[in-house]
Amino acid sequence: MNLLGSKTSVLHVLMDEGALNRPIGTPEIMTDQLNDLLRIMDWPNVTIQILPLANGAHTGLEGAFSVLGFGDEDPEIGYAECPAGEVYVEAMDQVRRLMLMFERLADSCLSPQESTKLIAAMRSKA
Repeated sequence: MNLLGSKTSVLHVLMDEGALNRPIGTPEIMTDQLNDLLRIMDWPNVTIQILPLANGAHTGLEGAFSVLGFGDEDPEIGYAECPAGEVYVEAMDQVRRLMLMFERLADSCLSPQESTKLIAAMRSKA
């Protein structure tokens, strides 16, 4: 249960494989990060999918974005960060574009199960 009521919060993340391959910190820190991802992927309200490097260029390369939904009573909004700051998108046509982009990217990603296997394999190599 979250602070807003009885509805459970849900998080669906699409992550580029390149983010997993970029060493940040020591090998131990990288292994800990991969372990944390694997642990979080077991949570029932979290879905993480990896977008393979082999897929090449994709619309997600334009920058990270989020679509935030707050239930039936409030409309979704978009959110993006860039070097100039944060941008909130509230116009429904723009939010729909972000949602469509998310769906297309998700279709290009590994399934959650395949993503788990990939992260586990990367951890065993670290």
